[in-house]
Amino acid sequence: MKRKTIFSIVTIFIFIFMVSMPIAASAKGTPSSKHVSEYAQLGIIKKDDAFFYKNKRIRIFFDERADRSFEYSFVDIDGTIDIRLLRNKAGDISRLKRIPKKKANKILKDMLGFVPKHPTENTKPHKKKEYTDIERCQLKDVPVGIKKVIKKRCTKNKWYIIKSSNRDYVYFKKVPKDFAFQIIGKNLNIHDIGKKKKNGSVLLSIGRNFNFTLTYNSKPVKTIIIKAK
Repeated sequence: MKRKTIFSIVTIFIFIFMVSMPIAASAKGTPSSKHVSEYAQLGIIKKDDAFFYKNKRIRIFFDERADRSFEYSFVDIDGTIDIRLLRNKAGDISRLKRIPKKKANKILKDMLGFVPKHPTENTKPHKKKEYTDIERCQLKDVPVGIKKVIKKRCTKNKWYIIKSSNRDYVYFKKVPKDFAFQIIGKNLNIHDIGKKKKNGSVLLSIGRNFNFTLTYNSKPVKTIIIKAK
């Protein structure tokens, strides 16, 4: 029997040695039009029965809810790149991450019993560990001093970087849609996702030791630096 290339995450664990999976099967069946639209906003494009990111076919794809269950997932052994999406408690995609090569190969070994011969793309640009001390937050989550700075000084629709003694904060009063962020090297890219207009704010908390450049929808932006007391 011809081996199918895309397998159901859940079904593989149960039937890996018993059956072959249909094309584009997943923990939740085929992706909905809403999923396809969300992914497209992140640069993940569906072509025929495969998904591509930056013109590379996706091999492992995990779209994870806040409780670590899968919104959608698949394995395509003809792919070369491994992607993980993280959703917040509201169900919105908050982050796109690359799955490290070593971890991806372990997932494939555990699930399929083998690792495809063609190697995955290098998931660690310049062999540097991806910066992870960054989180999406709301105004009520930040220290009182930062909250006061935002309310008094960050009143225009401009990009603000607020520096405190132990954290930095990126703020923008109103973006037209929901957003997600991605770190590549030392660049922090914030980009719109979805079609619905929300006019919500961007507020990110970042470790003080991360010197970064800021882009919005992959375009450089001017920033206003504010030092908080």
